[in-house]
Amino acid sequence: MRTSPTPGRRSSPTRLAAALALAAVGLFGCGDPDVGVLRIEAEAASPFGPEIRPGGRLGRITVLREGVSDREELLRPVVVTLTHDGSGELIGTTQRTMASAAMAFDGLSYAGCGSFRIRATADDPAIPPAETGSITVRPLLTLVEGVDRVVIPGGGPIGRVVVQLTGAVGELVPLDGVGLRLAASGPIRVTGGTTEVTTVGGIATFDDIEVGGSGLGVLRVTTAGTDCPVDDLEVSAIAVGDVFDGPPIHLPSARVGVPYAETFGAMDERYLHGALPPGLAVSAGQLTGVPTETGAWRVEVFRAVDTEIERVELAIAVFPNHDPELAEPEDPSAPGPHPVGVTAWTLPTVTTSTGALSDVAVRVAYPSDGASGLADGVFGAVVFLPTVADPPATYDLYTELHDHWASHGFVVLSVDSSALAAEPLDAEALEDHRRLALTALDALRAEAASSTSAFFGGVDLDRVFLAGHGRGGGGALLAARDEPGVAGVLTFAPVLAEVLAASGTRAPPDPMPIRPGLVIVAERDRVVPWPNADMAGSLLTGPAAVVTIRDTNHLDALDAASPHVPLTTSGLPRADRRAVERRYTTAFLRRFAYDEIGFEATLFMERGQTSGDTAVVVRARRYTGTAVPVEVVGSVGWSPYEDALLAMGVGLAESRLPFLDGAHGIALAADGQIGASLGRESFDVADRRRVVFDVLRECPPPPADPVVDDDVCPPVELPIAVGLTDLDGVQSYVPARPDAVVGRHWRTVALDLADFAVDPGRLARVVIRRESADPVDERLWIRDLRFE
Repeated sequence: MRTSPTPGRRSSPTRLAAALALAAVGLFGCGDPDVGVLRIEAEAASPFGPEIRPGGRLGRITVLREGVSDREELLRPVVVTLTHDGSGELIGTTQRTMASAAMAFDGLSYAGCGSFRIRATADDPAIPPAETGSITVRPLLTLVEGVDRVVIPGGGPIGRVVVQLTGAVGELVPLDGVGLRLAASGPIRVTGGTTEVTTVGGIATFDDIEVGGSGLGVLRVTTAGTDCPVDDLEVSAIAVGDVFDGPPIHLPSARVGVPYAETFGAMDERYLHGALPPGLAVSAGQLTGVPTETGAWRVEVFRAVDTEIERVELAIAVFPNHDPELAEPEDPSAPGPHPVGVTAWTLPTVTTSTGALSDVAVRVAYPSDGASGLADGVFGAVVFLPTVADPPATYDLYTELHDHWASHGFVVLSVDSSALAAEPLDAEALEDHRRLALTALDALRAEAASSTSAFFGGVDLDRVFLAGHGRGGGGALLAARDEPGVAGVLTFAPVLAEVLAASGTRAPPDPMPIRPGLVIVAERDRVVPWPNADMAGSLLTGPAAVVTIRDTNHLDALDAASPHVPLTTSGLPRADRRAVERRYTTAFLRRFAYDEIGFEATLFMERGQTSGDTAVVVRARRYTGTAVPVEVVGSVGWSPYEDALLAMGVGLAESRLPFLDGAHGIALAADGQIGASLGRESFDVADRRRVVFDVLRECPPPPADPVVDDDVCPPVELPIAVGLTDLDGVQSYVPARPDAVVGRHWRTVALDLADFAVDPGRLARVVIRRESADPVDERLWIRDLRFE
């Protein structure tokens, strides 16, 4: 890593004046009162105080003659000469005639290195000379050629390091014989090569350097046995050891022109690599500044964990100052720019709880070059596990959607899980699907790394998503929990919550890491009955969305030409469902694989959070880190799902699963309202844009009989308003949008703060109120109230 030269130690101009202004009286006695004494003063032009760079100006040096009682004597011409006791050369006019009380020397500089003093001597030996304090000329070291690798597994050679001495304006200082030493700090050590050299013409070369040890350290060049001091130069931060990928960290989003400060953990910024958003900088583990450009950025940080090195990816998006400026780069439901190629792979062996599976088929769709090869570029990828159906082989019945993703620049693996179809629906079956997903992921990595593969160098292994449908979706969620290198997870009606509840497992053994996620829910699903897919979506802890597609069932996710018969009659044509799926899944993949933040308009913005698209209800949360903790005043219950779960024969243990957002909701009765104090005297949300919360209607569960029309809880207009009160007592209510609807699935409601006639910098209270003309008899449930 190349680093900027270490700045010299700086002092104020007054320090240089103090260093130079040593009176002759103190050095050589009081002097003769008839002829006086000399004194030197300086106005420092250099910013380095008593330390200057080679070629740097000394500033104006003034010689004063003091203690002369006779005016004629004071006006008598005296020749003053400046000399020095260093090994270099004082450049400029060093001798002038003095015929007054003061005389200035301008434009002096020093060619050389080390410490010296300047002496002012008069041609009259009766006048004592004056001498400055010590002045040091200290060259900078700059890196000419250095280490281009940060992580070195197990240690080894890193090549040659070349540095040069640099002067005041960055010029080469051609000094010979300046001794320099290359060494490492921390647990890293230099184990081979030339570590001590002297400069030749101002340049020093350290050949064949090798490093060893284990952990994080710094290569540094310092002075070694020389009278010419130099500032230390940090050549590179080095990590030696085995590397593993840690979970990515999605930092809270930023906005153009809004001050930003976020701590990303105990990490040394010297081991951070990659471009940061313009306007932001890292110091002491904190990212701060005022961003100036919209976009998405990813950087890497390396940190030591025991004897290994963890590589962590930091992701941050910078949005426009006002969200309406976001727009889709293109329609994600339309075909992408790439022709699609299809090939077949085989997984030789997959280990499961029931034994080893052999020759597992994999369908691979990819962006094609128009012939038989992969298109030019490096592409993200999706590893997909299908649902379990009868007949069981469904892995090649998602071609419409998978080919669509491939056309948008993704390599898509669909893995045959039919051998797992006969397994009982239990936690072990989901573990087997998890193993299958991870085996396919390993195969993808092997293909991308093999020089004989058509996919060699063409897959970005940091942009791989796990996906699945039904049990495959549950397995994908579990695999994403365990595989830190996965960029995100995308599931269709995942089987997970009901299996964990039935097995007595309250939640996955480890929490889901913070990474992007998308769950597609079928409103009339009988395979994964409400509310299980909704609760599985609550596992997601990063930027995430749960998209409920109305009037559809579990198997509508298959191709329109699939031989599998839906379990219910869907009200939405399968082609229309597929258009919705193409829109949201492709927007999700392109947003989080290729950092195209315009697709936030599809996933998280107003368009997705209202019923403008009548086919969907969306619960979405952009991970902004700007949620405001509130103290709720109102009726709090265990879960809006409780009665429904009992009616479905599911024990209450499931309704208290930790991933139900704490298993608490706020019950809003038909004639009531709830309030939330902001927990302090006031709260400043002037830099936020919206007040956001999730809401659902406490409906009866869908009937178990698939032939019965289950429209017993049709979505209705949302009958609530939000009120904000500021410290002046001004209260303003804004109703939910007229086209906003509420049903049995959680949906997100977002209201613009600009619509409230209150002071957003001095908020005191939030109230959610049901309106008088309320068409809903059941309770409404509110959760996750926040400002974004």
